[in-house]
Amino acid sequence: MDAPSPELIGIDDVRRVAIVGAGTMGQQIGFQCAGHGYDVVLYDVDPASLEAAPARIDAYAEMLEMSGAITSELRSSAQARITMTADLETAAREADLLSEAVPEDPDLKGRVLAEFNAACPTRTIFMSNTSTLCPPSSRARRGGAIACWRFTFTYRSGSTTSST
Repeated sequence: MDAPSPELIGIDDVRRVAIVGAGTMGQQIGFQCAGHGYDVVLYDVDPASLEAAPARIDAYAEMLEMSGAITSELRSSAQARITMTADLETAAREADLLSEAVPEDPDLKGRVLAEFNAACPTRTIFMSNTSTLCPPSSRARRGGAIACWRFTFTYRSGSTTSST
């Protein structure tokens, strides 16, 4: 029997972003997503990482504000869109987009993506934050289709850019 087809979702349908990994990259990706108007849930298995994240996100946002890349209004509204959890089911619930930002270990990335694959809606688009690994080495099977992107977007003075 064939697996059910994943729901189709377009970028304009994305509302909730789950960030897996509350370290430096996860915090910054989460803030960037929130700054672009998405509701963000930041997930980590380490309570200390989640506890430290708000202050570290605030320091990152302050740096962006002081450099003129964002306004104080954007800083405040973005921070208000970020929630944190150590509960995988809570992080996965209603996620339209999932960005994995765990250490550069293919086995770990594969396990994390498999766990979230089981918990996320079939429409969820999976992304991997990696500098050294090829996404197919840690991709997740989504109802018979493969959906895994590498994604980066940043603030530049006066504008935003995105690329896949």
